[in-house]
Formats: sequence, C-alpha cells, structure tokens
Amino acid sequence: MNNYKGTATVTFENGIIQKGSFENGTFNGQCTIIWPDGDTFTGNLVNNVRNGTGTFTGTDGRSYTGEWENDKKQGSGVYKFANGDIYVGEFKQNEYHGSGKYTWADGKYYEGEWNQGVKHGRGKTVGDEVEEGTYVNGEFVGAV
Repeated sequence: MNNYKGTATVTFENGIIQKGSFENGTFNGQCTIIWPDGDTFTGNLVNNVRNGTGTFTGTDGRSYTGEWENDKKQGSGVYKFANGDIYVGEFKQNEYHGSGKYTWADGKYYEGEWNQGVKHGRGKTVGDEVEEGTYVNGEFVGAV
C-alpha cells in the first residue's frame, strides 16, 4: 500500500478508521478519522497528523472547529462544551492562549487575554457583577 495514491479507507488494529487522500503510505489532505467510541475528525491531515483546518466532534456533545498543528488545537478556533459553554478565540498547544471569549451556558462570559489556559492580562468578566481590568494567573488583580 506504500505506493498507492488516491483515496483509501483503513481500519487500524486499535479500531480507528481513517478515510481520505492517501499517498506514499500516509494520509495527506482532506480526511476523516473515526475513533472506536464514535468521536470523529474531518479536516486536513499531513503525514497522518491533524494539520490545517478541521472539525472534531465528540459523541458527548463537545466539538472543536478551527486550526490544528501537529495534532493539537493551534491558532483560531471554536470549542463547544457538552454543557453548553463555548470558547471562541486563539489556542496554543490545546490551551486557550492569546485573545478569546469564554461564554458559560448561563450567558456569563469572560473576554480578554489568556495564557496557557488561564485568564492572564487585560480582560472583562460579565456576570452578576462586571470585573474589567487585569488578571494574573486566573485571578482578578485590578480594575482599569
């Protein structure tokens, strides 16, 4: 199969199914991955790894649509949680990083800067009260 070029469907020993563009023994280009638990990914692969844009959908209701690099969420994307929470913004190595907005299912939200998955930098939380100012390692430390 190493010399095959075209479209292929492969079922691996671990139960993962991959379908899509296949060349020189690897999936490259538009592909779909289906895990044994029913989770799916549809998007771009480079040498069998998620790179470029794509959508992951979990059977539990969570999903991510956006940019991938080396099999991790990297760049801009939208992550929807099973409980109705949504994050729209930038990712780095699967974590919120850069600017983004996290909206809880009840409508409360934080919009601002993130660092390695936590609020860090300038931001604003809107809920029962409004906090706008500086956050350090997830803690609000001062108003504007």
